[in-house]
Amino acid sequence: MKIKKYLSLLLLLTFLTTTYGQKKKVAVVTFYANKMVEFKELGIGSEELIKDVLDLRDNPNFNLAPLLEQFHSNFFNEYATAFPFELLPESSVVDTEKYLSLKLYWRK
Repeated sequence: MKIKKYLSLLLLLTFLTTTYGQKKKVAVVTFYANKMVEFKELGIGSEELIKDVLDLRDNPNFNLAPLLEQFHSNFFNEYATAFPFELLPESSVVDTEKYLSLKLYWRK
């Protein structure tokens, strides 16, 4: 009877370690930045700030693309190595026919 319990426990542990021990694969396909700056937490009157925020948003010199590119690079080259899963190359997802045929609201 004890042998059956030990074998059952061993089988259960083997199952759990192979199930949870598998390396997961994840794809990150989008990085997004918004030019609107949130200021609710500042506790300052919104009347004064909303005009400045909208002016900044509409200013063509206020370009977040370099900052977003730097974050993208840092994410994949530095931060991603600490994740407990494998990141798939973006091209393995975004270049597939299924992904390209998706109807996305930003893709016209």
